[in-house]
Amino acid sequence: MTRTYLIIAIVVLAFAAVFVKLTKSNSANLVSQGGYNPFESLITDKIVPLSEENNSGVKGVARLSSENGKVKVTIDIVGEPDSASEPAHVHIGQCPGVGIIFWGLNNVEHGTSVTTIDATLQQVQEKLPLVINIHDSVENKDKFVACGQFPTS
Repeated sequence: MTRTYLIIAIVVLAFAAVFVKLTKSNSANLVSQGGYNPFESLITDKIVPLSEENNSGVKGVARLSSENGKVKVTIDIVGEPDSASEPAHVHIGQCPGVGIIFWGLNNVEHGTSVTTIDATLQQVQEKLPLVINIHDSVENKDKFVACGQFPTS
């Protein structure tokens, strides 16, 4: 009986070793050929703290994660009015005094926005300095309610 368990354990370990080797090899090939790395999000997710601007009471966090070779931006904020629909963008520059819009994001509604950007985390990193900026409303785009600087590493 113990011998059977030992044989099963050896077979499982052998399959695991082959799987890991193939996965690493395929991931390296995808990355070297400009493809996406399916393990990228395990080590490279970025957090962008969103600080209040103009005494708005709005603050939160944005998470940038890799998903199928693109960047998923998830914004979660508190302090917005109940029925607010707040435009959000990735701008060039720094908080405060952001520059031009680089990527548009879905409006923040009920405290949340999720957008997929057609770029990798590496490509986003190459565009720094960047910020996520949240505007008061479509009608009042010039008033910023929250802003956060992308991390540099």
